[in-house]
Amino acid sequence: MDGMAYTDTRDKEKKKEQWLLGVCRIIRKGTGRRPDATRGSGFLVKDLIIPDPVSNSNISYQYCLITTTQVINDAKHSLENCYLEFKKLNSEVKRVPLHKIANLQEALRTRNLVFIPIKPPSRSQEKESIFTYRPFKVTNVNRSASNDLLCVFVKDKDKSFDVIDLEIQRRIEQISHMINFQVIEDLGVKPLTTHSELTRIANYKPDGGVILERRENQDNKFIAVGCLDFADDESICPVFFPLSPTDTCQDGPQSTNATSSGEGVTTATTSTTTAITGGAGNAYENFYVSEKLVLPEYKDLYEKLVRALDYSANRCIANWEHLACTEEVKAPPLVRLKCKLSTNYSHTQMLLEVLAVRENEEVVTVTKLIAALRSIGRNDIVKMITDVHCEAESSPQMLKDFKDCDSNNDLLEQIITKLDDQTQWRVTKHWRNLGQELKVSKKKLDMIEFCAPFNPTKSLMEYLLAEQNVTVKNFKEKVQQRTGLLAAFKALEPFLNMGCNQDKLMKDVIDLDNEYMDAFYVRLNKIIPGVDNWRQLATAFGIPRDIYKDFDPKEPTSPTKQLFEWLFADRTELTLDQLCSALKCIKRNDLVGDVRKCFEQC
Repeated sequence: MDGMAYTDTRDKEKKKEQWLLGVCRIIRKGTGRRPDATRGSGFLVKDLIIPDPVSNSNISYQYCLITTTQVINDAKHSLENCYLEFKKLNSEVKRVPLHKIANLQEALRTRNLVFIPIKPPSRSQEKESIFTYRPFKVTNVNRSASNDLLCVFVKDKDKSFDVIDLEIQRRIEQISHMINFQVIEDLGVKPLTTHSELTRIANYKPDGGVILERRENQDNKFIAVGCLDFADDESICPVFFPLSPTDTCQDGPQSTNATSSGEGVTTATTSTTTAITGGAGNAYENFYVSEKLVLPEYKDLYEKLVRALDYSANRCIANWEHLACTEEVKAPPLVRLKCKLSTNYSHTQMLLEVLAVRENEEVVTVTKLIAALRSIGRNDIVKMITDVHCEAESSPQMLKDFKDCDSNNDLLEQIITKLDDQTQWRVTKHWRNLGQELKVSKKKLDMIEFCAPFNPTKSLMEYLLAEQNVTVKNFKEKVQQRTGLLAAFKALEPFLNMGCNQDKLMKDVIDLDNEYMDAFYVRLNKIIPGVDNWRQLATAFGIPRDIYKDFDPKEPTSPTKQLFEWLFADRTELTLDQLCSALKCIKRNDLVGDVRKCFEQC
């Protein structure tokens, strides 16, 4: 008897909490560079009937998942890479691979909604919760005029999610007499009327949420009366059940005011019906960057963006860092720092940058470059140059102009590769020897060798200044606690003792780009067995290894790729249109044209 009473209590609790249990988070499984990403909300219904005007009959789904085309927009690929997550009464999460229960061949889209019939893979699974107490009953009368409606959807979290229920009401525009909808989050707070207003709040994922009506003193306390959707102008525009035959036959734009056959009320519908594979016109602008740029068919575009935004030798051309700071992307400082740490420059390329900006009597010409190469015994590289430019040995052309000439790109790449490669048999003279021959100072060469492509000590200092309120006094004390760091600290003593207030924050008195800091970086970046380096300094300030290990990545990668990987993971809803706006903002209209051309052709 006790067991029966317990079961009865659990059943009642499930009915009471069905609003929580019948809504799911729809996840797109990560592939390659893209991690798992929340696409939006969905909900289960049972005994759904949809009019089919073609056969003049009804389509019946015993069990069905309903969401919008913004959440699942490609039946062939997305369903196979999606899974559903449901809440349990004990606050655990139930996860269901969608392709194991979905009949893809019978998926139907209409009115911007996607109806996906589901059924158990085997008879033994017919008693699973997704086929018993989770599905909602569906109304057979239009309830858009009800004053007791809830919109229920998921609130995304890092490793879990919450289910949010908010009151949704009709509101009539006095001028146009159109019926729109608003969501009430809290009494006394301005109602929310658009998709942007809803999604600005705490990772709300309203697309595909269910509209429920409370029913007191009935077995089914909640009944599904519609699906939460949005019009092209982002206004809240639910689709209400039951659908009429004209709803399911229409394959083009729909009227914003559609008359329902239920109670004779006018209900707001979506302004367009979008196919699962995308919409008409410039619908590609609403595609998510995180979904499209990871696909093989867009690899060429992705690589082109990476190459164009990585290149930063010409400071007049905006690069990945400018993109990261745009209003659309808004990459946090630590993300930008991590991207910067991945920059893949060679020592030779750094040296050529230094030589190219020399002026007056120190200016380097092609003739001087060739003479220096001969002097260090690198006739192999001289031959590479003269094979392309036969008069190069007497050329007065400045190195800067030689570097900036597009026709020399391949030649420069070969020169850089040869001077960087220190593994060649019997070749002992490399980029540093060339720098010495051209009178580049030892300090400058040390900076190139030990602070490029990565400068972990500088990255560590940037982190300290950004994340910890370190005073001059505190910095000195921490360094002096480790005798192995004292030699490096001597490089900073003249700078920190020049009338500096010891109680001031380091970030207010220190410039990370000066000769004292450069000497400090070189000393701590050198890895000498048995001698303290920048890692010991990080440990002295209590910085976890998980953080400081990224200051000196073992494999240099593209900073733009690092930025895109972050976008794929944390800005999953950035659209192609927003990406184009960001590129336009940094005056990279060349790349805007590449993006639009690629997707218009597809």
